[in-house]
Amino acid sequence: YCLNFFLRFNVIKRTMFLHNEELCEKILSDKTIKRYKFHINENLFGYPVLSKKYKFTSINKLHQSHHLLFLKKNTNYNFNNKNILEIGAGYGLLSSIIFNFFKPKKIIIFDLKIFSFIQKIYLKNVFKKNIMKKFKFFNSLSLTRIFLNNNRPNITFAMWSFSEMPIKLREQIIPIIFKSDIILIGYQSKFENI
Repeated sequence: YCLNFFLRFNVIKRTMFLHNEELCEKILSDKTIKRYKFHINENLFGYPVLSKKYKFTSINKLHQSHHLLFLKKNTNYNFNNKNILEIGAGYGLLSSIIFNFFKPKKIIIFDLKIFSFIQKIYLKNVFKKNIMKKFKFFNSLSLTRIFLNNNRPNITFAMWSFSEMPIKLREQIIPIIFKSDIILIGYQSKFENI
């Protein structure tokens, strides 16, 4: 029962959610938000905090959508039917938006076990069973490497996760992500003195 409200848990609201309405108005125009309303309509599982202005979505979903729209606008790349790698997927929001925007062949998520558990629950409540077959979850870097040998990632996303992981793990992941055609990394300038 409590998972129906997990996006209201303080630790998740503090660490995985944006609340700045003004930021979204700076990065996405009204016209863009209305044009992509179908793609950014918020799923209510987890009871997300909705935008005060755009009551059909959350600030988080608007912010994540901005990244994808930025990529579409600034690259001449066919994003459909590609393998997507997401490193550190939070509760699965970006992966769900990626699926709606790009219709990928596969979405491969590499993350810690506890987050994989949360992602699976969230995504199972967002998508039908046949769509969930397109998602692959890994907690082991060696298993991720083995899988990616036959399923090269065309696009890699690492939004904040890269700056939150130990440098040694970053060094192990870099050769994997450099096989991608496109890499989008969002990072903090400083995290825990690193």
